[in-house]
Amino acid sequence: MRVFHGSDIFIQEVDLLKCKPNKDFGRGFYVTAIKQQAIEMAVRVAKWTGNKPVITEFEFDEFAWEDEDLKTVRFEKYCEEWLDFVVLNRKPVYYIKQIVASIISQLLLEKQINEEKASDLFYTSKTFTQLADETSELYKRSWTEIYEMLKKEIGK
Repeated sequence: MRVFHGSDIFIQEVDLLKCKPNKDFGRGFYVTAIKQQAIEMAVRVAKWTGNKPVITEFEFDEFAWEDEDLKTVRFEKYCEEWLDFVVLNRKPVYYIKQIVASIISQLLLEKQINEEKASDLFYTSKTFTQLADETSELYKRSWTEIYEMLKKEIGK
């Protein structure tokens, strides 16, 4: 399975000791099967550091899921369990979870889509990425203000 990692440096070898704590899923090395998602992360990291974005590709051996020495977390789709796990590794937990629930409810009403589509739309947005980044302090704004940001991002 081909996976991608977006940052501002080429990763020759994964070193978990260099990974930052308090990320969405705790300390770990993050990859995605969605290349565009890795590109967006690389661009975001490069803006913070002033370096150029870099995408590193890996071939992931799916038998690793069965390796008892390797701690992995795998979610097949966005769901309540996924959100709980993300929020538990971020601060402040309470506010972010409330905002997410309100925004998804509003998407259901306004867009007339099911919960899975609403969750996917929000969780893959730049607005959610910013909300989940504690340093942005976006969680201090009202959910309606954050929802307006999302609407602008997705083109209403």
